[in-house]
Amino acid sequence: MNFELLDCTLRDGGYLNNWEFKEKDVLEIISKLNSAKIEKIECGYLSKKGKKYNTTKFIDLSYFNELIYPLAEKLTSSLFLMIDYNDFETKFLLDKNAKANFVTGIRLAFHKTDLGKIENDVETILSKGYELYLQPMLTNNYSKEEFIQLLQLKSLIPDKWNF
Repeated sequence: MNFELLDCTLRDGGYLNNWEFKEKDVLEIISKLNSAKIEKIECGYLSKKGKKYNTTKFIDLSYFNELIYPLAEKLTSSLFLMIDYNDFETKFLLDKNAKANFVTGIRLAFHKTDLGKIENDVETILSKGYELYLQPMLTNNYSKEEFIQLLQLKSLIPDKWNF
């Protein structure tokens, strides 16, 4: 069995400061996590309610990539961003292999009421070349049948979907 670490300091930490991080602090945190050999770093959110600067809630990938550019050559960690279902239009994601795009993967969070609606976003994220991790929210509210529905989603594309 293989385990990898996904650090969520910059995304989860935003609940404490409304995702208002100074750019130098974001770069320092990412640099230190990279030096600690953390395999995956979740650097914040993509959100239509995001900002351009001094944040980890980004309005689009261009601002995130502009921020990360000074570190890009030194990074060995994979960089991820989270999207809450229906809070960012995935059609606006850059292709993963676009020039100066440093994001490796997306974690898509959704509530059980959205379970039957996420497939288009899933397909868009995958078609743009990103690693995809699904994050069902508040799973303590899921019934046994809803967990089975989640597992059936996984079986549709077993080599591309991650939970």
